[in-house]
Amino acid sequence: MDEEPNKNYFGITQIIPVYLTAVWELMRSLAMGYTYGPEYKEGWFSIFIRALGLLIPGISAHCVTNYVNSIRLGKFRGIRSSY
Repeated sequence: MDEEPNKNYFGITQIIPVYLTAVWELMRSLAMGYTYGPEYKEGWFSIFIRALGLLIPGISAHCVTNYVNSIRLGKFRGIRSSY
C-alpha cells in the first residue's frame, strides 16, 4: 500500500468526523427501538459503550449490534438458481 488512509488519525481534520460519527451512533442507538420495534432496542451497556465513544473516538462505530442489525435490516439479495 503506497499511502495510509488516515496518517494522522488524531489530527483536527480526521477527529471531527469521528466525533460526529460517535454522536450519530448514540442518537441512532436510542432511536432504534422506537423506529424498528422493541427487539431492536439496545441495552444500557450498549448505550454506555456508545456514550464512551464520545470520549474514545472510534470505539462506538464497531459495536457488535451494528453488524447484527445491518444483517437483520438489510434486504436479502440471494443467488437465484435455475433449478
